[in-house]
Formats: sequence, C-alpha cells, structure tokens
Amino acid sequence: MNGQFDPYGQWLKIPAARRPPSYYDLVGVPDDETDRERIDDAAMERIERVRTRALGQHVEHVTQLLNELAEALDCLIDPGQRNAYDRDKLYRVVDRWLESGRKPSDFYELVDAPRFAPGRGHLVGAVRSAKQHLEARAVDAGPAGPHAQELLGELEDAETALSGPSAFQHYHRPILAQLYNDYVRRHGNDNTLWDLRRLRQWLEDEKRVHPDRAQAIVFGMCEPKIEAWDQLLAELFPTSGRADIQRRESQLAGLREEGPDESTRSGAAGRIRRKPPRLPRVYAEHEVADES
Repeated sequence: MNGQFDPYGQWLKIPAARRPPSYYDLVGVPDDETDRERIDDAAMERIERVRTRALGQHVEHVTQLLNELAEALDCLIDPGQRNAYDRDKLYRVVDRWLESGRKPSDFYELVDAPRFAPGRGHLVGAVRSAKQHLEARAVDAGPAGPHAQELLGELEDAETALSGPSAFQHYHRPILAQLYNDYVRRHGNDNTLWDLRRLRQWLEDEKRVHPDRAQAIVFGMCEPKIEAWDQLLAELFPTSGRADIQRRESQLAGLREEGPDESTRSGAAGRIRRKPPRLPRVYAEHEVADES
C-alpha cells in the first residue's frame, strides 16, 4: 500500500520490519499455529477491526485489507494451499539472504521462524526444506554458490541445536544475551526499562520471539542468577507434539505467574524494575563489544 498512511501498522499493529506482511502477520497467528478455531477467531477479530474503519477516510485501504485478510484466511485453513505457501515463502526468504551476501544472526532469521518457537517438528521441517533449496543453489555461478555453502553451515548448526536440550542451550545462550544487550542499549536511559509489558511487546515485535515463549523470556531476562537462565533455556527446548507443547507451557506457567523475585521489583503494581540486572557471567561472554 502506497502513501504515508500505514493500515498494517495502525490498524493491525504489524511491526514495520514485517513488510510485506505474511499471511500469518495479517491474520495474527504464529507460523506454527495449527488450531483451525484459533486461526478463524484471530482472522475474524481482525476483519471486524478493519470493518469498523469503513466509514472513515481510508475506505480504499479498508477494501484492500479485507481482501488480503480473506485471501490469507482461505490459504491458512486449507492444508494444501498452506503447504505450498509456506514452501514458497521459505524459499523467498532464503533467496533474499543468498542474494544479499549477508549472514543472518541465527537460523530463525534464515528460515523466517519466530525465535524460541515451541514446536520442534515445525522448525526441523523448515530447516530441512531450506537446506534442500540451498543445496540446489550451491552450484550457482558467481558469489551465490559460496554464500550458499556458508548458509548451509548455519542450517547444520540449527540441526545440532535442535537435537537435544544441551545443544539447544549452547546455541541459544548468545541469542538470549544479545536480546538482553539490545534491550539495555536501546532503553538504557528509560526509567521504565524493565516494565514487563513493554519488554514483552519489544521481544515479540522487534525481535520476533514466539508469543508463547515471550513471557517466560521476560522473566528470565529480569533474573540475574545464571541457574535461572540455564533452567529457562532447558524449559524452552522445543517439543515434538501438541500434547508435549501444552505440558511444557504448563511448566512455564509458574514463571509467568510468579514473575521476577520481589527484590527486583519497584514502581506501580510491581511491574517496573528501574535498574537492569547484571548479565550472568557465562552469558556476558557472549556480549557484543559496543562499537562506539
């Protein structure tokens, strides 16, 4: 959509970095959502939200967005269409990385998946599909071929990371540390730095952390003890089936309900910590030096 007005951001709250938005962005569900009722409900809520703007000054945007939402919903509830869409979307993202000559910060960026996604089968399938595509592109002439080999190395690291809790913890330590460092650097002078709702929103919108995992990571980032961070990563190891995911979510519910230790709290309703916790030593080893 052209012009200054951005209905994706203003009406659907889709982060600017997600342009063009995927069908999942439009409907408002994670890429690994398989529950038909949840997809329907999310889409209907957004359709109704857009319809309320029909009498405003952006009627053309309303019409176009309703058409896009209908198209997205039709695709996501049809297994055949969705599989084809997921494959094409994945290949487009991989090709963008290949043609840019850059390396992603982690395998989640390479396969266009939310960080810390709870379903291992979904992640492994995306990694394997991306590998097949890159293996075909590795024979390309010019710089694309060698760069495809570099990206294949990242996917091999991903397969190792998803092979077990210990490997997962080792791969994700620097990711967790980088999330912490990025947030501190961005909001270092903000008195509401550790407002839990803002921190969760930042994780989901700017760092694309999976919504089912963002709350647990919020409390992990507010806890300075190394044991707590290692335990969090062990609990975040993705599982294979929906029943396992639900069981793991119930285990993480304790973190969501208890929140940070009382000594870390201050401010209204106990939701603001005015001074960030010190990064645990093992995680501090992964800190990126301040370029300034």
